[in-house]
Amino acid sequence: MRKSILIKLIAAGLAAFTAILSAGCESTDPVQSSDGVFDTVSSEASENESTPADNSDESTAQESSEPEKEHVYVENGRFSLPDNAFSFALAEGWEMTDNGIAYQFANEESVNNTFNLVAAETYTDIGDTTETQMTGTYQSMMTDFEVIDFQHTKIDGMPAVFMNISGKYSMMNTDTVIYQYAIQADNMLYTLSFTQGGWDDGFSDMITELVDSIEVNIVE
Repeated sequence: MRKSILIKLIAAGLAAFTAILSAGCESTDPVQSSDGVFDTVSSEASENESTPADNSDESTAQESSEPEKEHVYVENGRFSLPDNAFSFALAEGWEMTDNGIAYQFANEESVNNTFNLVAAETYTDIGDTTETQMTGTYQSMMTDFEVIDFQHTKIDGMPAVFMNISGKYSMMNTDTVIYQYAIQADNMLYTLSFTQGGWDDGFSDMITELVDSIEVNIVE
């Protein structure tokens, strides 16, 4: 129950923060494929079926209506978005548990710790992002709020912002530490939020390894 509430709170915080940087642009639906809605080609039978042109049209329609291959989010220990624009190594024991508001990840051996990914369109330069913009949403949801670190950096050559905050969610009244990375690639913003709700020596190491493994590609 506690973990379920925590995930919902973090997802809400992520969605609110992403909306700020998206500057009114539409969010990318995590479960939508990179090609959006697939068009299928249909053709009516010609009155003269014996002509080569008619046979060609029928063949094209059949090929176009073949189902698209379903995207596998985690393969060979690596998570990737449907368009392969963003990917990272997923440590052993961690798995994707949901792809609704955000892509959510959990580990049965690390029940108090979790992380999320949100992908959204943005036309705001992340280089202009301030500490207040990054922390404001969480500050309004937490007591004993503290900004431990905030800095502009680069991840896989892309401009990024890192913040580390701590506090207590009012619904839970337990200490929570959040590590958040917002990475911009052209007009896409990828926000990773790692939430530590309990002591775990391996969690910080997992974060470091995951961030070091991130690969970002700009999709034309």
